[in-house]
Amino acid sequence: MQRRGGRLLAVSTDPPERSALVVKRNKLPFDILSDADATLTRAMGVLHAGGAPSGADIAVPTHFLFDAGGRVVWRWSATRISDRVHPDEVLAAIRRGLGDQVGGPAAEEGG
Repeated sequence: MQRRGGRLLAVSTDPPERSALVVKRNKLPFDILSDADATLTRAMGVLHAGGAPSGADIAVPTHFLFDAGGRVVWRWSATRISDRVHPDEVLAAIRRGLGDQVGGPAAEEGG
């Protein structure tokens, strides 16, 4: 992904301090951006209202691939909170969605 000029980012509804701690504790090679007020989560349609055990709103585990123009060229969303996409599926989406050029086909639903 980096060879193609891509960058991995994660977004969490946790406060920034908690996201920073997760990055540090797990030595993650990517940043976690905080969406504590769930503005982006709502805008992207991945808010699970009342989905946390406490009844709080949480984000549905979702992966997006954007092209250089900011268009979604691939999307995967969990059907259960514990679902995770396989890395090979993400890599295949990068190859399909971006190919040799930046700016691939329209968004595809998966998961």
